[in-house]
Amino acid sequence: MPSIRLSNLGVQANALDGLQFQDIPEPGALVTIYASTAVALGEISYSVGTERFLVDASVNIEQSADEVNTDSDMVLDREPVPAGKQFLAVQLQVANVLVVIEDLPSG
Repeated sequence: MPSIRLSNLGVQANALDGLQFQDIPEPGALVTIYASTAVALGEISYSVGTERFLVDASVNIEQSADEVNTDSDMVLDREPVPAGKQFLAVQLQVANVLVVIEDLPSG
């Protein structure tokens, strides 16, 4: 089960661009996203190909920097997504993101 952990992100059109697990293979995957911010009004958007799963979703404000708490920071829970390129847009200042990818078995 691959995962992508990003820390101290600023505003980005696609924080996953060029990363190893950016592309979801056939037949798709279950994706869980955890995110936290160090400032108020942190938001993220997530899509695979042209299908949107999060649009300007607010994220939890953490008490300390560089922290993603898997007990309280879940934004997306095992969402079935199709094969394709992942996009994670960051609006304002989001400190940390964890994307967990559970590839679906082929066949």
